Amino acid sequence: MRVPEILIGSLLTIAILAIGLSLSGSPIAAESVEVSAEVLLAQYTFWLTVFTAVLGFATIGLLLTAVLDGRRRSRDTEITQRAYLSVEPEGINPFRSSPPSVVGHVAVRNVGHLPARNVATLVQLELTTDRHFRPGPVNRGDAEGSRVIQSTAAIRQMG
Repeated sequence: MRVPEILIGSLLTIAILAIGLSLSGSPIAAESVEVSAEVLLAQYTFWLTVFTAVLGFATIGLLLTAVLDGRRRSRDTEITQRAYLSVEPEGINPFRSSPPSVVGHVAVRNVGHLPARNVATLVQLELTTDRHFRPGPVNRGDAEGSRVIQSTAAIRQMG
């Protein structure tokens, strides 16, 4: 929303219109050729007040714009500086047993800029010969832990 720019433009338009009207032939100048010092001082004071008000409104508009921009930048910074997790495979170790089993290893790495908090992990492996296997839903309650992973650090998990 561009309210400050519209407000400043409106105020400047009014100020320029008022100056034009005063210079086009004011009743004071038309009545007498000799304008007293008090009248000139009064006109100067009036226009000084008008310009001061315009500058005051412009300053308020700039303040509002700065506050809104600061909030937007803060939100953008939070988005870019957050924690990002990457899960990396670290191999599968087979066991000779009946039935055959394996243990899989993964690393959960924080590739973001802030610590990742409340990280819970769950590694489930299932041996199948089905080429079209689709894993089932994961229940968040089955995940283990409530860890903190610092930026660029990793935790290793096996399952």
